[in-house]
This record gives sequence, C-alpha cells and structure tokens, in this order.
Amino acid sequence: MKRNFHRNKKKFQFAITQKRSSVVLYKKTTHMALQQELEEVKKYLLKEITGSITPEEKIKLQEWADAAEEHQAFIEQILSEEFLTQAVLDRNERKQQEEWQKLYYKIGYVRPLTTSFRKWIAVAAMICLLLGSGFYLLNRETLIHSGCSKAFLQTVDSTYILNGEVLNYARYILDLPPAQNRAQLSAAPDRKIIVPRGGEYKIQMEDGTFIHLGPESSLSIPADFSCHNRRLAMSGEAYFVVHKDSLHPFHIHSTDVDIVVRGTEINVEAYPDERETQITLVNGKAELRTPQGISQELPTGHMGIISAREGEEVKIAAANIAECTAWHHNRWIFEDRPIHQIVKKLARWYNMDVSFTDVAARDFHITMNMDKYETFNKLAQTIRKMNELQIQIKKNNTIIISENKINHK
Repeated sequence: MKRNFHRNKKKFQFAITQKRSSVVLYKKTTHMALQQELEEVKKYLLKEITGSITPEEKIKLQEWADAAEEHQAFIEQILSEEFLTQAVLDRNERKQQEEWQKLYYKIGYVRPLTTSFRKWIAVAAMICLLLGSGFYLLNRETLIHSGCSKAFLQTVDSTYILNGEVLNYARYILDLPPAQNRAQLSAAPDRKIIVPRGGEYKIQMEDGTFIHLGPESSLSIPADFSCHNRRLAMSGEAYFVVHKDSLHPFHIHSTDVDIVVRGTEINVEAYPDERETQITLVNGKAELRTPQGISQELPTGHMGIISAREGEEVKIAAANIAECTAWHHNRWIFEDRPIHQIVKKLARWYNMDVSFTDVAARDFHITMNMDKYETFNKLAQTIRKMNELQIQIKKNNTIIISENKINHK
C-alpha cells in the first residue's frame, strides 16, 4: 500500500492504492461533516450486523453504499477481516497501535480516528469472528454470477459432458462408440442434449441448422436425424436458425405444438411450468399444428401463443422481436413487464430461487436493457435505484423481493 496524503485547510482526500488498481475518493466536505457521516454509517452497519436494523435504516444504508463505488471501497478497507483480526485480537497495546496507524496510512486519513470509532470497529470485528464467517457488509452479499456454456449428452447407455461453446453434432456422434449401423438407427432411442439451470449451449446440426438452447432446456434428437429426416423435440427455450430445404421441412415438436419450418429463424419458449407456449417467427415461414388438429400459419414478425387452459387454441399477435430474442443476442430486454415474469426468466439463467413478500412487489412493472453476462447483483442494484423495490440477496442464491414501503407512505 502507498501513502497518499493531500491536505487542505477544510478539505481532505482519501487515497486507497491497491496492487493493480487504485481507488481515490475526493470528499469535499469539512472534517466535522465527515465524522457525522461516518457515525451515521457505523450506527446502521452495527445494527445490520446484529440484526436490529429497521427497514428504513437498511434502505438509507444501502443508498449510501450505492451512491459511489468509493464508499464501498473505503468501508471494506476499514472493516477488512485481516485488519480487524490483527488490531482487535492482539492484546499487545503497542502492536494494536501499530495496526491502527497502518490503517490511517492506508486510507489517507489526515487525523486519527476517535476512540469511540475504534471501539465500534472492535465490536464489529468480534461479532464477525463469533459468527465464524467472513465480514459481509452492505453489498458484500452473495455474488451471483451469470450462466455459462454447459450441457450433457444423454444416450441409451451413457451420459457425456459437452465441452466448448458450440457442438458439431454430427462429428461428435461419429466419435462415440458405435452401437448400430444406419439401418438400425430408426429403432434406437433418441439422444438428448440437456442444459441445466445456469447454462446455455449451441449446436450445429448435420443439415446446417444452428440451435441455441437456453437454461433448463433439452433437445431430443432421433438417432436417424439427417438432412433428409429433420425432426426433433424440445423443452424449455431454443433459438433456431433452420437451414433452408424446401423438399425436407424441419419439424420441431413440443408438448403443445408441432412447428413446421422452412428456412426460418424462430424462437420457441415451451417450459413445462409455464401456462403458455410462445413461438416467435423472426423471418421465414412457419406453420403451427396443435394436437387437436388446429393448423395456423405464423406470419413473420409475429408470435404464436398456445395456452393449455384455452383448449390449445392458437393466438397470433405482433411480437416484440428485440425483447423475445434478446437472450440469444446476449442481452436482457424487458419492456414494461411485471417483475415476477422477469425474475422467473432470470432465475433459470442465474440458477437462483426467488420469493416475494407481497403482491404489490410481484406486479411492479420494469423496463430494462442489460448485458446477459452481468452478475445478478448489478441487475439488482439497477432495480434498487428505482426506489420502489427492495431486493435482498441471501446465501444459496436465494432472492427476496419486497415493496419499498417508505416510498408509499
């Protein structure tokens, strides 16, 4: 760590220099104002640690943390577990003073911290150590990373882990131990590609068709799939770029619908736990066929909606192509959507469990456009700044969403 001081009569500067990056906080305020601010922060933080903080205080604390990255960096420096362990548990008074002095230099604080502030940090450290866990403060919440490329190939006798981002299906199958010849393949069970929660996977088929599978999705491929027999089944969500072949239509089967396509880009969302199956035609031609014998042409730029509750009737509506296909283009785009619909989709990608404490929070509408590979924590921070919802990120990727009562008084 470097020492970096800049004095002024009524102004001061924090300087935090780390190994490869530096964070510098310029705080143009008086020493008295700083003390008041830190006193307020330490009071709320101690309540947070002991579980006695009120919802209103928690919001104020979170807003202070969200106001600037430097706030987080400053507090993390002060309350780093390494420093607290050395400063609090070392009973040698001289050693303690040395550690406190090192802290002054680290944060570039131009005047010694007060005795009461040191005592408060000691209390915080002791609580932390008694809990036997790392020091989680403010946004030191569980970090929830985005999904990534992962999938499994399930055959009649084995399960294979698929590596890389794109699978050349025909080439991969040729490398598997041979079981039957081509004439016997039609009687063999389907091969199944399974993408778990928190995953996605891309497949290049033998006929040139490209398939992008979303999280918690699967693709069942008949053993005799070929350029002349283009049929498969799916569950979950998938984006298809179907190779054009007017003589051999491409058939996609899901529980509620059969889709016949010719040279098409199409997004199919058919999760078993959803009330509707949605088919969005980006370009090309597609025909929807239900088990009840209903057949419906799907125009380009439109969405076919099939609801089991409504007798498998096919509804056609204009589609928001950007929103429906954003996940395929590595974005999250939602336009005036209720948050319970948004987080249900995000929960599959981030592999998390979400619950709501009240109905008002479930029905809150949000518009957002973000990088799909951002952490959920960053998405949550963006939503929090709307000051309408509280989002708590707990251990084991558990999310609790509630209405911000303060803004509705």
